[in-house]
Amino acid sequence: MFEGFFWFTLLHFVIFHIRKTRAEAFSFTARDSYLATPVLKTLLVEDWLGCTLACQDDAMCISYNYDTSFKSCDLNEHGIQPPYTGSDKLLKMQGMIFHQIRVSHTKK
Repeated sequence: MFEGFFWFTLLHFVIFHIRKTRAEAFSFTARDSYLATPVLKTLLVEDWLGCTLACQDDAMCISYNYDTSFKSCDLNEHGIQPPYTGSDKLLKMQGMIFHQIRVSHTKK
């Protein structure tokens, strides 16, 4: 009987975790664009993936700007709001990549 309860509890935990992870999953990318907000920190990284990983590892990071020319990565604690077109908040600059990895909880 205990074994059945254990598997039932484990199954519900896994289902809850999967639903939570899917609900929090988010990604928006804009080439030749950047978000002009105060920066959490700036890092020098090898490539765009390094910037993505740095943002994922920082719980306060919502988005980042990656400069392909200088390989610099600005971690942001802000992002853009729905409908995620970015046209109202993002500034154009060749060689920049804006990537938002989490839903922004700030208000417009």
